[in-house]
Amino acid sequence: MTNPSFEQGTAGWTCNNSTLSSESAIVGKGQKSARISGRAASWAGPTQTITQAVANGKTYSISGLVRTTRPQGSTARFTFYLNRSPGGALYIAGPQANVSNGQFTPISGNVTLQWSGTLLEARVYVETTGDSADFYLDDTALSEVPRGTEGLTEASSPAPRSAPGRRRGAASGGGFQCPAQPPQDRGAPGPRFLMKPWALAPERGRHPTDG
Repeated sequence: MTNPSFEQGTAGWTCNNSTLSSESAIVGKGQKSARISGRAASWAGPTQTITQAVANGKTYSISGLVRTTRPQGSTARFTFYLNRSPGGALYIAGPQANVSNGQFTPISGNVTLQWSGTLLEARVYVETTGDSADFYLDDTALSEVPRGTEGLTEASSPAPRSAPGRRRGAASGGGFQCPAQPPQDRGAPGPRFLMKPWALAPERGRHPTDG
C-alpha cells in the first residue's frame, strides 16, 4: 500500500463522504496517523486504490490500527470494493474488531478476492458499523498470503449490484473533503455477505467512492 502509516501525511489516500487529515498528536505507530472526520454515514471513511496490487483468486492479509472518538467504542472493519465488467460492484467484507476511544486497536485477517469478468477497479476502505463518529487510522498493511497458509477455507459470492448516490459529508478544518468519485450510481440495495471466518450473513454494502 502507498503511505501505509501516513508518515507522508495523506498522500496515496482519498476519502469517501468524509474529511481526511494528517494527525501528529494521536498516533498508533511512528510520528503520524490519519483522522477521519465529518463522516456522512457509517460507511464513510478512508480508501486506497489497489487495482494493480491484487489478482483474481488470491488471498491477502490486511491489517491496521484503529481508534474511535466514540466514548462507548465502535466496530471497525476493512471492506473491499471491486468494480467489474460485466457485473458492476462487488463488496467483500474483511476483518473487523471492536475498537475503543482510549487506545489503538489492531484489526487483521485474511481475505480471498475472487471475481468474474474484467476487474476495472479495486479499492480497500475502512468503515464502522452503526455510527459515524470520527476515528483514527494508522499502520495499515496489505500483502499476498502464500498458497497453503491462507487460513480461509472458502470465500463467499456476494451478489453484484450498482450503488445509489449519497450526500457528501460536511468538511471540517485541518484536512480535505474528498470529492465524489463515481463510477457507479446505486440501485436498490441487495445482500452482501461477509467472508469466513467472521460470518456468512447478509449486510448492506457501501460504495467507497459514492458522492
